[in-house]
Amino acid sequence: ANKSSIIIYGSLEAEGTNDAKIYIKSNDNNKTFGTFAVIGGPTKTVSIKHLEIENPSEKIINGKYLQGGLSLYNFDKVSINDLKIKNSEGEDGLNIKNANSCTLTNVFIQNAKFDAIDIDNCNTKANNIILENFNTKDDNGDGLDFYFSKASLKNITIKGFNDKGISIGENSLVDITESFIKSNKIGTAIKDDSCLKLLSKNNYQNNEIDISIYNKKKDYGSGTLILNKNQTFNIKTDTKGKIKYDINNNNCSRI
Repeated sequence: ANKSSIIIYGSLEAEGTNDAKIYIKSNDNNKTFGTFAVIGGPTKTVSIKHLEIENPSEKIINGKYLQGGLSLYNFDKVSINDLKIKNSEGEDGLNIKNANSCTLTNVFIQNAKFDAIDIDNCNTKANNIILENFNTKDDNGDGLDFYFSKASLKNITIKGFNDKGISIGENSLVDITESFIKSNKIGTAIKDDSCLKLLSKNNYQNNEIDISIYNKKKDYGSGTLILNKNQTFNIKTDTKGKIKYDINNNNCSRI
């Protein structure tokens, strides 16, 4: 149904299997529904396995803006293994806010209208993530957007975003290994007192700029990039951005 939503308060276990996946989608393929949202609390947890969502958008319910097709807010632990989201029309495909730990494995998001994944304030481990965008009408969509988060990313593929493949902002600390960032306007942005550590085997291809370091918000500084000298990327930085060429002796840390 158009703009119907599912809201769950508390913990969630939604655990399908490879042979019996959980499907949430609009009953009319040409229309969107609202959101699938879970709102927890300090001791609450989410475990999602083998879930597919199609044609979600976003919703304001009881004054709260649920901006992801899948919106997960306020948890001790979020664990996701095998999630697909297609054709999200809201602000984000997957939106996570305020969780102590987030583990994302085997996530595929295609053609989110704006951001594919937006994570605010979570210690994140992500492995085997594919984010693809073939929409040409959206100029400000990011693949993976971090705000005040720490994240370790491995085996991430992000391609076709008209703004940033990965946006690392507002005091976020991120390391990336064995990842493929292709055909985005900016491959990765590091901004506002954030830091990126590029570990081994990262491939940036056909981005207008591979890595951009800058200040956006007035109460923050610029960004820091840590990489090895033998890594060659197309890097653009403002005057306050820092680049350190030694991954063995430099780590990202909060200012």
